Order: sequence, then structure tokens, then C-alpha cells
Amino acid sequence: SNGSNSGTINIPTTVDALIEDDETVNGQIANLTGAPAGVTIGTANATGTILDDDGNSPTEGIAVADFTVNEAAGTATFIISYTGNTVQNSFTVDFAVTDDSAINPDDYDVATAGTTVTFPANTASGDTQSVTINIVDDAIIEDAESMNIALSFTTPVPGVNMLDANGVGTITDNDGNSPTEGIAVADFTVNEGVGTVDFVISYTGNTVQNSFTVDFAITDGTALSIGPDLDYSVVSAVGTVTFPANTTSGDTQNVTVTIIDDAIIESDETIDINLSFAITSPGVNMLDPIGLGTITDNDGNSPTEGIAVSDFTVNEDAGTAEFVISYTGNTMVNAVTVNYNIADGTALSVGPNIDYSVVSAVDAVTFPANTASGDTQNITVTINDDVLVEDAETIDINLSFASSVSGVNLLDAVGLGTITDNDANDPTEGVAVSD
Repeated sequence: SNGSNSGTINIPTTVDALIEDDETVNGQIANLTGAPAGVTIGTANATGTILDDDGNSPTEGIAVADFTVNEAAGTATFIISYTGNTVQNSFTVDFAVTDDSAINPDDYDVATAGTTVTFPANTASGDTQSVTINIVDDAIIEDAESMNIALSFTTPVPGVNMLDANGVGTITDNDGNSPTEGIAVADFTVNEGVGTVDFVISYTGNTVQNSFTVDFAITDGTALSIGPDLDYSVVSAVGTVTFPANTTSGDTQNVTVTIIDDAIIESDETIDINLSFAITSPGVNMLDPIGLGTITDNDGNSPTEGIAVSDFTVNEDAGTAEFVISYTGNTMVNAVTVNYNIADGTALSVGPNIDYSVVSAVDAVTFPANTASGDTQNITVTINDDVLVEDAETIDINLSFASSVSGVNLLDAVGLGTITDNDANDPTEGVAVSD
């Protein structure tokens, strides 16, 4: 026939669950048997292609997991996992590890990690490949640090999705200070003539990678920073000091205090400082947050200045007399108490022939705060005007300090009061001999 006819050869295919490349079947017509004359084989060979239908769903494929390890771990692993149907042929996943806050090779090392991982033929769901990272255990106090990994296919893998291409590796620090290391402030003791002095804030421990700030507050103790009688001043009573990046053990920051050299006799005076962290610095302890500054006085009296009691001489008809206790020298900021003891000399305060009396023979006088040179305190003695002819008579006074007074001398502690007589005979009286 001059027409054409066709026939079909059916080839059964098998439905599997393998992700695979498109596959081919070759067919060939080899011989003609019983064909009419003139019939020949035109195209003897044909190819059949089987298309795969086992690609992953959108929720299946290749993904990389994050990790978190302590820097003492030695190594850490990015796990690259596969989920989905079995993959008939092997395939390769490319990766690149890059710095984030962790730095290669200071914090981690990928020199031996390579750049690819290969999943073998017949990889099944749940199979994994690993990228091992060497972790550097340093002696630096630092925040948790991270690196990144990014996956890719240089050669696409039909049916295999790139589900999660990005991972983060986190390295936690193990270099925090021991309980005996950290931030501390030192006390100081200076004479008020020093001019300036520092509260020294020091750090001990492992090197600290990042800068950190310490807050301080300076407050009056017995020393004053306000008012008419200043003892010290600071640029700011509340502030901060900053320790720079890579602070090492023994490094310090200072808070300067200006000391005021006055002319006032005063006790030792104190200033307080308190430290705190407004923002916590991981691994850095607050070891000693409280400091005490002591200012010693330089205004004590010279050997010719201080407390002294004067003598007196009065006639017995004076009515009263005073022992005058006087002060010479620099102003005394604190009150000072002086004890006194009045005792009979040749004058008598008891018995039938009293020469004088006092309210109290044993007592004290107090010089108030801010006593200045020339100020006095008086002790009154009542003089008895009798009608006895007698010699001049004396009263004794002795001074002492109720408690130790820094910088104030007891210059003259002994006084003598003298009472002269007013009872001598008139010209018509006296001693006579009779005829």
C-alpha cells in the first residue's frame, strides 16, 4: 500500500519515591519479517524519556542548624540536614563561613573546614553532613560572639530545595573574673594642704575586650562640699569613668578631688564615693564599690597659741573676780570643752572665816564651734569682804581638756587669784603700851 500505518509498543514504567534525573529507554527495530516487497525500515532507533515526579514539597529540602557553644568546647558543628524523598544520585552543597562579631582566626578557625559537603547517593530524609569549626579558647572577657554560614548550590540539584541556607554559630565566653577580681576603689588619706587627690578605681582580672563604664557618686561625710566652710570640691559629684577596650589587670581610672586648705582647726574629715554599673559588664565583678577619703588638718596652734587662764589680783571689797580663760590661734570649727578645778591656796572657801566662794569648784566651760582668736570664757569668784586684818590670800585654778582636742594646745593651765586685805587699822588703832 502506498499509505502508512503505525503500531504501538507499550513499555511499563515503575513509580518509585526516588528523586532522580529524567531517565531514558532506547528502542530499536532490528528485522522485518514477512514484509511486502519494497517495505524497508525507515527510523530504526527511538528514545523514551521518563520524567521524575518525586521533587520535595516546599517544606522539605536542605537546611542548616544554628549552634551555641562555650568557647572551651574545642570544636563546634554546623549540621546540614536533608528532609524529603530519597535522592538517587549524590549531590554537593557549597558553604561559606563568615565573621559576624566573632573573628577568624582570633575567635574561631575554619582553615580545615573546607567549602563543600557531599550527600552520597541514596541520601534519605534525616541524613546529615557536618561542617566542623575550631573554637579558640582565649583569656579575654567578651560578649557572646557569632559567625555566619551560608549554603548554596553551585550545581542545582533537581527536586532538592534549599530550605534554610543561613545559620548562626554563637560562642559564649568562659573568662569571667573570680570572686576576688573585678572593680574596686581605694581609700585615701591626705593633708588638707595637698591641693588635689584621686579616688583610684582599679581593675584586676582577665583582659576585657570591650570598653565598659563605671558610675560614681561622691557625697559629703564630715567634710563639706557646700556652704561657707568648704572642705573639698569636685567637677561633678555624679559621673562616670570609662575603661577602654582591652583593659588589662592593674589598669585604673581616677576621679579627682580638689582639697581646700582653710585656716580652721578641725578634726579629720571624710568624703564618701560609691561605684555602680548602670549597664552591667558581663564577667566583670563589682568587687569594692565604696571608698573613703580622709582629710587631715594642718591648722593646729603654734607653741605660743592655745588655751590659757589669767591670774587676777583684787581687793577683798571687789565683790567678785574672774578667772579669764582665753583662746588664741586659728578658728576652731568644733566646740572645745575645758575642765577646771578651783582649790584653796591661803584663801579659804570653807570654815568659819570664808575668803571666797564659787558656784562649783569642779566644772567645765565650753568654747563654742567657730571660736576665734581672742574669745574667752569666764569663771566668777565671789570675794568675801571680812573685817579681819590679814595677809594677801590666794586661790588656785587648774585647767584640763575633757577629751583630746586635735591642734589646740593647753598653753597655760594654772592660774592664781590674789585677794588683798582692806582691814588695816586707822591711825587711832593699833598696838600700844599702857602706863
